[in-house]
Amino acid sequence: MIDHLRRVHLERAWLQVLAEQPEALDISAEQRVALLQTLFELDAMLAALGTKVREAFLLSQVDGLPYKQTLVDLMTRYQYSEHLSFTVNANNVFDKVYLTGLGNFDTTYYGEPRNLMVTTRWDF
Repeated sequence: MIDHLRRVHLERAWLQVLAEQPEALDISAEQRVALLQTLFELDAMLAALGTKVREAFLLSQVDGLPYKQTLVDLMTRYQYSEHLSFTVNANNVFDKVYLTGLGNFDTTYYGEPRNLMVTTRWDF
């Protein structure tokens, strides 16, 4: 059901883009079907990637940012026993200054600096 809704949303967005194009850029019905199928396949492949991997890929391909300008987060987990585990998360490993988003009235929000978090977990 979710894939169907994503497909419908993607198709509507594409048809809107096509409707806004001048006549000289109009494509045939066969080309439109082939293009939509390619878009659906690309959407499915991107959806299968992890969130961080997908974000880094899109930033490099769409926005033209090299991979060195993307953030690196690391996580490792050690299972000490059946009940006890330890997790270490390192965020923004290379301590990049970046914007996480834009607010209202031209305000910006900076992302977190490099940080490390260690957690322990006990399962009963």
